[in-house]
Amino acid sequence: MADRKARRTDVPERILAVETFADPSYTCAFEIAAPATSTRSAEDWLRGIMEGAPRPMQWFILAGWVTALRLRLGPRPSPDHVLGWKILSASPTEIVIGVAGCLLSAHQVVEVQDGSAVHATIVRYKRPAARALWGMAAPIHIRTIPYLMDHTR
Repeated sequence: MADRKARRTDVPERILAVETFADPSYTCAFEIAAPATSTRSAEDWLRGIMEGAPRPMQWFILAGWVTALRLRLGPRPSPDHVLGWKILSASPTEIVIGVAGCLLSAHQVVEVQDGSAVHATIVRYKRPAARALWGMAAPIHIRTIPYLMDHTR
C-alpha cells in the first residue's frame, strides 16, 4: 500500500499505563494507518513487522540484539515468542513483548485501534553503559521500525 507511511508519534499514555517499567530510559513510537476493514490482530501486525522482514534484515536485527545489545532471546520460531521476544500479554487489540539482557530490558507494544496500528518501544537501562550502547542503536531503530511497518502486508 503506497499511501501508508509510518510516522513518528508520542508514545500514547494508554500504552505507558500498561507498561511495567516505572521509569523508562527511552521511549519511541510509530503509527501507521490500518485499513478500516482490516481484521488483523495486534499480534498479526507485530509478527508481520518483525518476522515478515526480509531474511537479511532479520539476521542484521538479530545480530544487533544478541551481539551488540546482549539481549537474551527465546526460541525462533515459537508461538510464545516473536523473533525471540517473549509474549508478555496479548489481546486482539494489543500485544506486549519483552526481552532482557545484562545491560538493558525492553518492551515492544503494538496496539491496533481506531484505524491505525501503533508500535512503541520502551527501554530501561540497567547499567550506565547501556545509555551509550543504546545511543548507537537508537538511530538504527528509528529507521528500521518505520521501514518494517511500511512494508508489512
